[in-house]
Amino acid sequence: MLTLEHVDAGYGRVQVLRGLSFGARAGEVTCVMGRNGAGKTTMLRAIMGQVAVTSGRILLDGAALEGLAPTGSRNSGSAMCRRAGASSGRSRSPRISRSG
Repeated sequence: MLTLEHVDAGYGRVQVLRGLSFGARAGEVTCVMGRNGAGKTTMLRAIMGQVAVTSGRILLDGAALEGLAPTGSRNSGSAMCRRAGASSGRSRSPRISRSG
């Protein structure tokens, strides 16, 4: 299970996530939706170790992920990739997956 507990994260002095709590269970489909600028990509980047978590915890099957380098989260079997698709010039949404 992936769990975020009261996570704060952002870029420099700009705090994007404030007290985010979220859970996704193995074997279930979880969808994260929101308007542009709501923090969806920042949440994924925090999970992957690409954005510093300033407060709170990120757990994968009970093991802490926050503070790990991106290679540490990759070693857990998680990955973030861009969706391949249309060349319409629209931005492509990132996805996160877990193998194993």
